[in-house]
Amino acid sequence: MYTNLVLDDRIAEQLAQDVSLNSSIQVRCGNSNAFNVTASTLIPLMQMFEMGGVYICASVGAAERIEEFKAIGLTDEDISRIQFVDLVSSGILGGTDVAYTNIHFVDSPIMLESVLLRTLYILRMTTAARNFVFLDSVNALAIYNDDRMLAEYLHTFINTFRQREVLSVILNVPDQTPPLVLANLDLYCTDLIDRGQVLSTEVIVMARKIEFDPEDEEFFGKVGSFGVPKFDNEMHGGVPRGFMMVAFTDTGSGSELFAKQFTSPAEEAENTLYISTNEGQQEIIRIFQKYDWPLDISVRTIGEEYNTTVLERELLASRYRLEGFRLDDIRRLAQTRFVDDNTQDYLTEVTNEVMALGPYFRAVIDSLDFFLQREDPSRVIAMVRMLQAHAQLNRGLLLVSVSTNGLDPTVKQELASIADMVLSFQVRTIGTDFETSMIVSKFRNAPENLKILVFRVTPEEGITPETVERIA
Repeated sequence: MYTNLVLDDRIAEQLAQDVSLNSSIQVRCGNSNAFNVTASTLIPLMQMFEMGGVYICASVGAAERIEEFKAIGLTDEDISRIQFVDLVSSGILGGTDVAYTNIHFVDSPIMLESVLLRTLYILRMTTAARNFVFLDSVNALAIYNDDRMLAEYLHTFINTFRQREVLSVILNVPDQTPPLVLANLDLYCTDLIDRGQVLSTEVIVMARKIEFDPEDEEFFGKVGSFGVPKFDNEMHGGVPRGFMMVAFTDTGSGSELFAKQFTSPAEEAENTLYISTNEGQQEIIRIFQKYDWPLDISVRTIGEEYNTTVLERELLASRYRLEGFRLDDIRRLAQTRFVDDNTQDYLTEVTNEVMALGPYFRAVIDSLDFFLQREDPSRVIAMVRMLQAHAQLNRGLLLVSVSTNGLDPTVKQELASIADMVLSFQVRTIGTDFETSMIVSKFRNAPENLKILVFRVTPEEGITPETVERIA
């Protein structure tokens, strides 16, 4: 069938330049070139890098895949270096009756945990010094598994093998992969091999059509309120549904109060989310009570969680080093087998939490500083791109703030280019007084809305504009 196959040498070149054992590669292909891309990725791993590994078959049966590999010239010795995990053949009458001893069967593609455990067991038994795990393919698994569950599973899958210095290769056909899953792969994987019929995350998300209820369309309208009536007037009614706003903030400029006030319209409390990375629940509740803003929205305080799960453990470890162990400490550690794994990927959690919101959602992330200080900026940028696409698709409203203090200019430029609307919160001294202002420096497709709004804070209205100046 594939006897005249010509391998793609560019894939081998990319593997040689970019890939290490703890890499995770997303390989994108189309329907027509899927096997060519698969072979062009697998053969260099075996021949150039002298790797063995595990090939997970979710698209076709393992015996069929082996015959295809033989047809392009792989020898029995080459194939013996690969252990195949077959998720397809158990559901076919007589499908497990095969002549190959290096095929392991899992009963169903929905048994994701069994696939992971079986793969780990095989890797423990292997004698190869360097190994890969090749997943063929994500779009096949998506037929049988819930989008969110599959996205979470792939996060675990990738990190499991990265920690063990096993190269993971994940094949998918983008236009057959759910947007949430594809967007999370962009976030988790360290490298991308892009071949064939490829669509970007944004295009795929937009290709997924959502049917909006006519009553919702009438109720929510085409614009939503900023939570500040005078701002709404200046912006010709408010902010267009589907907009993501990025707010660049100076210390003391009032941006954190604006972020809370932005959630105050809360058209649907259960579809409104406020995520704070630097304030606690009690302080947020106090401010909402002060201005009589709704208290039934969803609130998550990442900073508090981090203090509890990470900083308190570090403080406890310091006490152990200084004072030694007490009897209660030894008992507690014995019950957990001296393992207390509270590792959390807050960036992924926040991404999934926002993307789980439905049509006409309203959400705030205040602020990105927490993530930029702890994550590779490229991962944070990828998260923002995904959330912007989700807001556009669902006609949601999303406000993301980030401090200008120490912000890398390239990151700032990237965030500004993604945003539909860019706000800059500034503070300056005039004599003995402070003047706070919000500059609207980008408003997609409506440059007439660019303005400088000087505002003050009142006990009755919270933030409210005093003067307005149009940017020339």
